[in-house]
Amino acid sequence: MCQVQDGEPVLTKTPVKLSNVCAKCEEKAIIVIGTNGTFCRECFLKYFSHKFRASMGKNPVVRHGDQVLLAYSGGINSSALLHLIQEGSSPNAVRKLKFQTGVIFIDERSVVSDNNSDHYVEEIKQILSSCGFPHYIVKLEDVYDFGDIDESFQDCSGDGNSNEEKLSKLLESAKTLSSKMELISRLRTCLLSLKARALRYDHVFLGETCSRIAVNILSNVALGRGVHIPQDSGFSNSNQIGEKGVNILRPLRDISSKEVVVYNMVSKVQTVFIPNLSTAQKPMCSIQRLTEDFMKNLVAGYPATETTVYRTSNKLKANQSKSVDAAGKNKKCLICCGIIDCAIQVDQVSAVADTALSAAVSNGNHERNGDFSNLFENFGDVDFIASAKQLCYACNVMSKELQTSVNNVWPKY
Repeated sequence: MCQVQDGEPVLTKTPVKLSNVCAKCEEKAIIVIGTNGTFCRECFLKYFSHKFRASMGKNPVVRHGDQVLLAYSGGINSSALLHLIQEGSSPNAVRKLKFQTGVIFIDERSVVSDNNSDHYVEEIKQILSSCGFPHYIVKLEDVYDFGDIDESFQDCSGDGNSNEEKLSKLLESAKTLSSKMELISRLRTCLLSLKARALRYDHVFLGETCSRIAVNILSNVALGRGVHIPQDSGFSNSNQIGEKGVNILRPLRDISSKEVVVYNMVSKVQTVFIPNLSTAQKPMCSIQRLTEDFMKNLVAGYPATETTVYRTSNKLKANQSKSVDAAGKNKKCLICCGIIDCAIQVDQVSAVADTALSAAVSNGNHERNGDFSNLFENFGDVDFIASAKQLCYACNVMSKELQTSVNNVWPKY
């Protein structure tokens, strides 16, 4: 064991002396961006815009003349992305962006009840009216307009059976805040993709930065969504919804949240803070909130953590062969539209099969002679096995919390 004896020299951390000269033009710098150096105002704006355009160039998904729908929430990320596109689309831009832009805002007042929610939405409307692009405001519960609900749900959701009642019943059936936040996130993504297709847009832009993606990666692992990391953290989600939706793109994935904050401050970008379910809650309230708090504390001492986690995810690739059915088509999860990674086959060993077997043994649902050959047909967790055919592992576990079947409360696209 290492010990420190009296009289031994103690290592001290030498503070890093940052230059007060711009790394680009060698003029007096006023902005410090972590380990990337110091910049003057003009050089920082060029640096920030270049990272945005470079991300688009490395992933040439958006072509000349494409219609792009920007998902705007009023937060710092989407506000910075909107301002970038406004600057790049202006007549004075050196290299004008070649795609056409629209802006969409999802009203989630039916989910988060706040006394000032009406005021927040009015601010959003004023910003969208002055952005210079076609803009749309839709409600989160409108996702139910893109599919029919099971008849059994029609009987238990009230006389009016409105979309808001359907959404309310879905969230009320979830026991934990982690599940509620995950359900809202999946509904939001599906609505953006489906609405963009209905409005004849080719792509959807999200304002997710590498900081947010790093948090999402760790949250996915904790929630059992490791197989979905490539689609949830990549530049494109590869149109996971299919023909009814469009691609979800992340053009800010190479930019950190600190850089976004500095850009908004320098460019005087207007933002609107809208509370969500985890606002003013303790870090232990949900897995997503706890992961975010853990990452922030870690980055405070080790700034390269975000980049390390983010770049590691770029090396991951999902095994598509597990989700191919007998017809050769990829099976997709009913909730998250990701690949189904928990198909149970009796003649093959898998972690999911072991989990179902362990649950059956714990409940005493097995034959006393030790023969488990017909476990999955007669004695296993029948609901788990049945839902494994249409849900991924994480959504399968989450669906166990719901007080009613997923088929009854989830919109069918």
